[in-house]
Amino acid sequence: MDKHKSFSLIDFIDNISEHRDVSLGTFFVAFLLFVFAIFTFLKNYKYNDNHLNWLNHDYSKNLLMCSEQNSVFMTEGGDNQVFGSLYFTYAEKIRPDISPYDQKGNIFKRIYGDLRYVDYQTIQRRMQLVDTHLFAGEEPFYVNIRDRKDPYFIPYWQGRRPVYLTWERPAPWELGEVYFQDFKRPLPQDYIKSLGLGDYYYKRYGIMYKVQNIKYKLVDYLEVKKSITMNDAIKLFSDWLKRSVNRDFVSEKVNELKKEGLINVNGDRISFVKMYEPPLKDGYFENLLLRWKEIPNARYFDVLSREIVINYGYQFGEIYRERVNELIELKKGEKNPEIIKNIDSLIKENWEKAKEYYEVAIYYGWDSLSVLHNVGLVYLRNELEDLSAKAGELFRKGVELYPNSFGTYHVLFAYLLLDSFKNPANESKNLEEFEKYLKRLKKVLLWYKDSRGKYDNHPAWRNFAPLEAMVDNLKKIPSSILKEKISYYETVLNSKMPIGQDKVVDFQNTITLLYMRGINFGYNVYVEKADKFLEYLLKTNPDNDGLFNWAFFITLQTQKFEKAYEIGKLLMKKKGFSEIESYYYFGIVSYSLQKFEDTKIALRKFVDLVSEDRKNMVKNRQLIDNANKILSSIK
Repeated sequence: MDKHKSFSLIDFIDNISEHRDVSLGTFFVAFLLFVFAIFTFLKNYKYNDNHLNWLNHDYSKNLLMCSEQNSVFMTEGGDNQVFGSLYFTYAEKIRPDISPYDQKGNIFKRIYGDLRYVDYQTIQRRMQLVDTHLFAGEEPFYVNIRDRKDPYFIPYWQGRRPVYLTWERPAPWELGEVYFQDFKRPLPQDYIKSLGLGDYYYKRYGIMYKVQNIKYKLVDYLEVKKSITMNDAIKLFSDWLKRSVNRDFVSEKVNELKKEGLINVNGDRISFVKMYEPPLKDGYFENLLLRWKEIPNARYFDVLSREIVINYGYQFGEIYRERVNELIELKKGEKNPEIIKNIDSLIKENWEKAKEYYEVAIYYGWDSLSVLHNVGLVYLRNELEDLSAKAGELFRKGVELYPNSFGTYHVLFAYLLLDSFKNPANESKNLEEFEKYLKRLKKVLLWYKDSRGKYDNHPAWRNFAPLEAMVDNLKKIPSSILKEKISYYETVLNSKMPIGQDKVVDFQNTITLLYMRGINFGYNVYVEKADKFLEYLLKTNPDNDGLFNWAFFITLQTQKFEKAYEIGKLLMKKKGFSEIESYYYFGIVSYSLQKFEDTKIALRKFVDLVSEDRKNMVKNRQLIDNANKILSSIK
């Protein structure tokens, strides 16, 4: 080999020594280029080293692992879900027992028809129809996949099969007989009943959801509650299925569970015995392939790869948070101290796990707006501990990385105002920060054609104008002053002092302010104070009709309909309302609470009064029409 063709640095230097015509400058340029190449390689190695990147491989295997034998496997159509599942199902053939479908129908069998040739309304209706049949054990077939005609259905040769989804399908209770009958064959009612159409819920197993018979939701409930009455069970099934069910329906489900040895029935009492066996007895989370924990540079992978890790973190966090919410609901109304103690322990345990996985999502999704925004909202709104400062950090990072994310600006502003209510000492700093980001937002709005040179022309501005008005209000009445007013009126309540007429208006304004700030920003401390103050104000001024008229509207505006009905009922017994339209609104409140006699009295009074003046009739034409429709419906 010709030594002059050698590519090593040593040979290059030897070449220089033998050929004096190679200048020293050339040598240094070449050396610098070589050093720069090495530096670039080392600097970017962590971003390009993918030798441990088995994320999509592991994710797809985990999806398949969470689905039991001979099941129907349905995905939403996301790349990470579909293509990996496609590879393992068709190329490696590791799960030939499943029938895979994707919602878009781009890769797997097109169960909803050809989306390119069928209109949106047809697709939406057909999804209901096809899903109903799939869940009931029948597969769709098309004569012409591109036309609008419904498919025909043939039962799977294996019989009714387990169905697993990568998502929770909305409204399972809407799947029923109306979608099952295809008008081509009459089906025996016994057969339709045996299918239990629509009587499902989605139970998470690992990272998949199984379409599961609604009866097992009662076992899930009893695992914590231990025992309930038959009437409780009737209410629960009615709530779960979004329809009223009778005692016979529930008795049938209860008897089936009793035969399976899962519950016991003693008179009117239903008690927990044991949990049903999961589809895969070896467990789920314990057996998932989560090798990304062992990849040092996983935080620097490309977006699509990191999306898988982020999804693990966020979805696992959501799994445990959903469990926390279920446990909080189960705790309501519970009186047994032992059960309450157990529920509290489970809430704490699940919340700690949720936070652990949310932090995983944040770590790997450091540049993901959806993670910064959504986890920030979870931290801001949770009722278990104050994580609002951490939420604020995530929101700030979100708007710094994505300056045109209007939604994240909105939650950041809400956080700053909420923190001002909770911590008046931070108010000055928060308002300065609010002004800084608001100024930035206004500049961003000017980038868009819709603004036509003025930020407030942009349609998005209407979502921020009320926040700017709230800041102006906060400057006039800072949280520190409101806190003093709260303290003063707390003293009045505790001492049971009467509210002097000179203080009534100030008390009203304080209550209004507490409702406005508390409800708009989810600060229940203010709302509870306002409720208590309002109750006391009305109690100590029973003859002030103007005050009661104001109270009716404030409770109406804050959607406290039970209280609005109570106040309106008192006014109707006395002199009535000061405003004609109030009779209409009282009628609507009564109607929403199914107080039909009061509805009729109030709406008839409204129609009679408004009809006495032509201007009022024109102004309130829509209200009159609505009132007459309601009156016709409750005759």
